[in-house]
Order: sequence, then structure tokens, then C-alpha cells
Amino acid sequence: MGRGPPGRPRRAAADRLAELAGRVIDAADGSGLPLFCGWRAERPPTAAPPR
Repeated sequence: MGRGPPGRPRRAAADRLAELAGRVIDAADGSGLPLFCGWRAERPPTAAPPR
């Protein structure tokens, strides 16, 4: 998956990873982690920067 030519499969995998990471971040308990809570409160980027 990560060694093939760039394209839809890699993009789909990256999108899925971002979705799952978002779920973990949303579910994480932020008590005692003020920097994490501040970071989590920021708006997510609208699109990944081009590579």
C-alpha cells in the first residue's frame, strides 16, 4: 500500500487513517493535558498540503 505509485489507493488509506485518528483524538480524555486540549480545540485543516 505505501510503496506503490501515488494515487487513489494511497489517498484512500491516508483519508482512512485521518478518520480513525480523529476518532481517537475525539475520544481521548484530556484531563491533565491542557496543551492537548488546546490543540484539539483548533479547527482541523481543510485539506492536506500538496507534496
